[in-house]
Amino acid sequence: MSSENTGAAATPAAVSEGDISDDYLKNFHRTCSPSKDNDDRSLKAQLQGLNINHDDNCSPRNIADVPIEAMKHVASFLAVPSRALFAVALDKNLSRRECQVIAGNQWTTLDFGTVEKSLAEKLTDDHISAVLLCIDSVRTIKTLRLANCINITGVGLAPLRGSRVMEHIDLSLVPDHTSPLLDPVPPISQELVLPILNTIMGRGRLKVIEFPKAWRNHARELELLQRHDEHHPFNQFLNLYML
Repeated sequence: MSSENTGAAATPAAVSEGDISDDYLKNFHRTCSPSKDNDDRSLKAQLQGLNINHDDNCSPRNIADVPIEAMKHVASFLAVPSRALFAVALDKNLSRRECQVIAGNQWTTLDFGTVEKSLAEKLTDDHISAVLLCIDSVRTIKTLRLANCINITGVGLAPLRGSRVMEHIDLSLVPDHTSPLLDPVPPISQELVLPILNTIMGRGRLKVIEFPKAWRNHARELELLQRHDEHHPFNQFLNLYML
C-alpha cells in the first residue's frame, strides 16, 4: 500500500499481519519518527512486535513497547474480560492509568464465563486481583461472575472491599445451565471470601449472591445431622444477611 493517507482507513475485522490501519502508522511516526527508508510494510511489522533486522533504534523489542493507543485498539476486538487480562499481561510496569486505557472504561459486568474455559480454569487469585484493580472494580462493577475460575481461593477478590455499586456476585464457579457440582471441590474458601462480602453487605446495592454448591451442601449436611454451628463463618453470614 502507499504510505500516503488517501482517506479514512476502514476498521479491520481482526488485527493480523498486514492489517494495521494508517492511523497506526501515523501514531508510530509521531512516537518514533523512523527513518524514511522504512516502508509501510516494515512499520506494520514493528507495530506488531515482529522480530525484524533493523538499525532503527525505535523498533519495538517486545509487545510492551507498542504505543498504548495501538494496544487499546487491539484490545477492542477482544471479549470484555479478555481486554483486562490482555492489559495486565502486557507488562507489570504499566501504570494503573495505562492499564485502564487498554482495558477500556465500559465496565459494569465482569463475566469470566465469556473467557475460554481452558484459560479461566488456569486463572489464579493474583490474576483476578490484577484485573479487578485494572478496571477500578470497586467503583464500576455491578455484576461479577466467576464461571470456570476453579483455581482460586477467593483472596483475589480483595479489591472489591467496600464496594457500594455491586449488585450481583456469582461465586458458584459454573456457567449457566450446567451442573453446580464440581469434582474435585474447588479451593474457594469461606474464610477468605465472606469477610470481603461483609464489607459490601449493607453498604450499597448488593441483592444477589450465588454461593458455591459445596458451601451449601456442607451447611445442609450439618443441618441434617442436627449439628448446626452458629459460629461457622458461612452460618454466621446467613444468619446476618439471608435469614
